[in-house]
Amino acid sequence: MILKLKKSIVFFLKLYTIAYMVKIVGLNSNGHRGKIRN
Repeated sequence: MILKLKKSIVFFLKLYTIAYMVKIVGLNSNGHRGKIRN
């Protein structure tokens, strides 16, 4: 049970990290686009 719980926690952490990185990359690309337009 504990091992299964650890695996699920690691899985959720990986998903969260990927989502967080995608969010940062998205914000950065939007910022660069805005600068280019200006």
